[in-house]
Amino acid sequence: MSTSLDNLGELQIVGDAGISCDIPRPRAPKSPESFTPESLEVEFQRIAAKMIQFKFHEELGMTPEEYIASLPHFEMPSKEVVEQFDTPVIVDSRISPRRQAELLGIQYDLNDEDLQDYETGDKAIVADKIPYTVWMNDGSGQINTSILSMRYTVIPMNKEAVRLGKLEWFQKYREENKLKKAVPMRAANIFDGLGLYIAHPEVLDHHMVDLSGTLIKNQEGAPTIKLHENGTVSIARRFIESYACSQIGQASCAA
Repeated sequence: MSTSLDNLGELQIVGDAGISCDIPRPRAPKSPESFTPESLEVEFQRIAAKMIQFKFHEELGMTPEEYIASLPHFEMPSKEVVEQFDTPVIVDSRISPRRQAELLGIQYDLNDEDLQDYETGDKAIVADKIPYTVWMNDGSGQINTSILSMRYTVIPMNKEAVRLGKLEWFQKYREENKLKKAVPMRAANIFDGLGLYIAHPEVLDHHMVDLSGTLIKNQEGAPTIKLHENGTVSIARRFIESYACSQIGQASCAA
């Protein structure tokens, strides 16, 4: 019998008020054959043009040409990577999450000073960051997965497991889930999520996106990106107790 974190009595997940859990529309994954050096260059140019459109270059005091030249290009992935992470994304961590949200027209309900890397505990916002590319699963591969499930699947030994007296249980859970993945993965952080939104805002038509790789200090929750019925997009906190739902996906990245 498999170990299900969401069925663990002590950590029984409770629902978010007002969120429907109807099964969302399926979103077809891409195949390894979908990507060639030429198609990846086209995708690079498409995403870079969108970043220029949102005036990221002006934020960094660059011309459009200088900004595009500062961005890394995609490299051809392995077949195993694409089978799990079929969305190439450019991430610019030189601009704070709050400022990126402002440039993108996203309502931002977090305090950047409260954001930490979940695995290391380091501040999420630090100086001298550089842009990077990442291959992501937009959350389609982790639909109906809670924040806790995602974190315990991808994060090694952690204080919560020890604190809850569930270390052996969580080790078993990780083995049953993580070893099914051919490529090491990490939970997506808030910068990854902003990059995903720039590249593919249509993801939010399918599901909300949790970014469990970022911890909200003193609250244990994670940022989530949501498309509202009135057409606005927000980034807000979802509590760690918030439950796994068929309209919410945990974004992840090839590690």
